[in-house]
Amino acid sequence: MACYLMSHGHEVVMWDRNVEKVRQINEHGIKISGVISGRYYPTAQFCIDKAVSTASYILIMTTSSGHLPVCKLLVGKLPLYSRILIFNGNWGALECYNVLGKECREKGIFLGETSGMPILSDSNEVGQCVLTKVKNVVALATIPSSDAAAMIREISAVFPFLVPAQNVIETSINNTNPILHVPISLFNISRIENGENYSFYGDAASRIILQYVEKADQERLMIAEKAGAHGESALEILNGFWPDQYENLYDAIKNNQTYIAGKGPVSLTYRYITEDIPYGIVPLVHLSRRLNVSAPRLEALITMYNLLFDKDFLTSGPELTDASLQVAMKKST
Repeated sequence: MACYLMSHGHEVVMWDRNVEKVRQINEHGIKISGVISGRYYPTAQFCIDKAVSTASYILIMTTSSGHLPVCKLLVGKLPLYSRILIFNGNWGALECYNVLGKECREKGIFLGETSGMPILSDSNEVGQCVLTKVKNVVALATIPSSDAAAMIREISAVFPFLVPAQNVIETSINNTNPILHVPISLFNISRIENGENYSFYGDAASRIILQYVEKADQERLMIAEKAGAHGESALEILNGFWPDQYENLYDAIKNNQTYIAGKGPVSLTYRYITEDIPYGIVPLVHLSRRLNVSAPRLEALITMYNLLFDKDFLTSGPELTDASLQVAMKKST
């Protein structure tokens, strides 16, 4: 993302808690290939105060479990009229609002999240990365929801793919990662544990597994409808990301070389499990129970992972209180 922004002429300051990573980026920059090629030299900071002191836009791009800790570090440090944008929201805007809501209101700050990661990239070592694709359409929502249109207008030149969503419940529910990653990983758990070399969507995503995914996705859509959010099927979302259009999920995945090229996890601590269960499937199960929506396939995923890992995943993930959900649906504050 740093290279993407710099290629559009923007000044970028990166922050990381890893001192050695900060040192390497400051000394050697970042070499990128793919959609963008070259070497870029952003400023890297270990001190978050210095990183955000003059920022107009603060992009939070951690895994979902990092959203809340980063937001806590930002308390009292936000510049006036700055904007916070969480990429791949996964309920991150709600978590952030619980911590920074008062400061955002007092300082005129927009707070938003996207429904997915807009760029597909990979990095095997610090300072080297590949940007393989930039998506065509990614939804953005804000708290309050009425700020979304203005935020998109401000950043449309650098993020032309952003479109407004109804609210952050919609952006968090309409995330295809958990509904795809979690079932496919479960049914290929031995491959993951054995550290096999395989294509996640090419080898692991069989026709019968994707049929399960489609049925679990229908449960997700029923939850979205009951929650008052506009739900889009995984197929609709994938067709929106890319130029080619398909009639079923199997064809949409199997005909996308970007997906087929992606390798599957080789560790049980990979984000498809550690992130997508607590911040993807768990919130859906909590909402289904609260809203009295039958979701047997989503429930089964949690049950099987609980039994496999001998833990209670339902105690993890974001806190979705009635009050926070009501805030998310409000048009203004």
